[in-house]
Amino acid sequence: MMPSTYPYLLAAATALAFTIGASAGEPQRFPATLAGHAAMPAMTFVPLPPDAPNSFAVSGKFAAADRSRRAEPGTIPTSTFTSDPKAPRSSGYGPAAAGPARAGHERH
Repeated sequence: MMPSTYPYLLAAATALAFTIGASAGEPQRFPATLAGHAAMPAMTFVPLPPDAPNSFAVSGKFAAADRSRRAEPGTIPTSTFTSDPKAPRSSGYGPAAAGPARAGHERH
């Protein structure tokens, strides 16, 4: 097989894969009902699992505008922007945070 035919074979294989995937049938519906809502304070965190690496002990390390690493909790200033963007107000909270944020957990 000549190297110049490789792009054509790749294109044909890709087209075949998309055709097979598209003919897999109708999409299925999975109806769901929301059981309720929960209001949690913004500073709600869960303990780090014992087997988790220490790199997960601080969440939001790269949330700074310049994407620099800030591993000390509360060192990234944040604003509410509820008023004029030229005069932002501090939100009083700033990542990084000690521990993973509690989100999407359910009680068993």
